[in-house]
Amino acid sequence: MSDVTYSAAEWQLNIEQAGIASWNEDDPDLVDYPLAQWICKQPYPEANDKHGRTDTGLLMEAVANVLEDEGFEEFSPETFLSVLHSFNGETSNDFFTLVRENLHDEQGVAEHLLDTTIKGIGDSDEAMVAWYMKNGVADGEVYTETNAGGTAYWFKKNEWGL
Repeated sequence: MSDVTYSAAEWQLNIEQAGIASWNEDDPDLVDYPLAQWICKQPYPEANDKHGRTDTGLLMEAVANVLEDEGFEEFSPETFLSVLHSFNGETSNDFFTLVRENLHDEQGVAEHLLDTTIKGIGDSDEAMVAWYMKNGVADGEVYTETNAGGTAYWFKKNEWGL
């Protein structure tokens, strides 16, 4: 499959079909979806176990989403696996909470000073995201969300080898 690429929409459709088939590559409903069969054969528990993930479908969707977010209109199975194995965990997508936790836990801002410190960053969601991306994220780390909402999925882009 190395020289074959698929659009992000094709990936999403096949991930959905693999999930409908309960990640069983031998499901007869997948006969018309060779990419979905391939998806089912991959060793995802390795990536899931690393961060305690149990929802394979959301992780697969996040991989396809982050590639699309990063400008890949089409990508190969090898690229998909490279990104999957760079999965670095998930957090809430509430950046106000992420900023608050980072200020307190990582930067040592006392609890009674958090509100004042956060006010100085700005009141908008955009300000929270910008601050967190600058101060709370490792070099080369990118995130995406899925249709389920509420969660940011983090990947180490500098490990993609692309």
